[in-house]
Amino acid sequence: MRKVFLQNLGLIITEKCNFNCAMCLRGNCTNKEMSDEVMEATLDNIIGTSCLNVCGGEVTLALERLEKLYNYIIKKKIILEKLAITINGSIYNQDFIKLLDCFKKYLEKVNKKCYEPALMISYDKFHLAELRRLGLEKLFWENCQKYQKSGHFLEYVGLNKKLFNEGNATNLSAKETIPLRPMPYVMSYAGNDLKEDRENGLLNIGPVVTINTEGIVTEADGSYFNQKALYNYGNVLDRTLEDICLNRNPLIVPPKKYFKECVKAQKKYQTYRK
Repeated sequence: MRKVFLQNLGLIITEKCNFNCAMCLRGNCTNKEMSDEVMEATLDNIIGTSCLNVCGGEVTLALERLEKLYNYIIKKKIILEKLAITINGSIYNQDFIKLLDCFKKYLEKVNKKCYEPALMISYDKFHLAELRRLGLEKLFWENCQKYQKSGHFLEYVGLNKKLFNEGNATNLSAKETIPLRPMPYVMSYAGNDLKEDRENGLLNIGPVVTINTEGIVTEADGSYFNQKALYNYGNVLDRTLEDICLNRNPLIVPPKKYFKECVKAQKKYQTYRK
């Protein structure tokens, strides 16, 4: 099996959540969490990633899974340049901060230029409505102050464009949503001479590969329901990431065009971002 390097790796480590936001692309939460087998199979497929995006569900409800992921990364010596985690801000847990501290130490160890773990907190009109419904608005702001003091906080993220018509968002007005469109994959086989080399070169894949709790390679913003049907591109428990991604008919470019094409693909697809 040939390992790959991913520009961005998205891992949905849990489907647990204490919110039921009207815009949530995931739909109804469940008790599913990413198994050890899926984590190991995923990391066995990669040399590293420029950015690891850990998401859910609500990640602070799955700290045991996050710790397991951290231990696997160390064990397998995964190259990791950045870590990004998005939470809803309703829960403050000191053990979560300690895990972020551990990730930071690992980032410092494997990189000459260290990036602080990027902790992002969701905040927009839909999350605000849910905070108010649950009576958690005051607690939310108190938690945000604590997270800011931790040194890991990066930003609040919210909606500035239309949402994909997935999950709970299917109940919103047509003016607020658009159909989910597949994100194109971009690949480059970088050899020693930095030319296309499909036999010996390192396979780079971007802009983002997302894997859900069951090991399904899916769309970055696909709903749980459609990840098993429309946006199910294969499972890391059965096939290699290289094989799964190649079967998506990716755009294969020389190394010098790789990053430019990845940026173009992500900008065209992305809708949910501050």
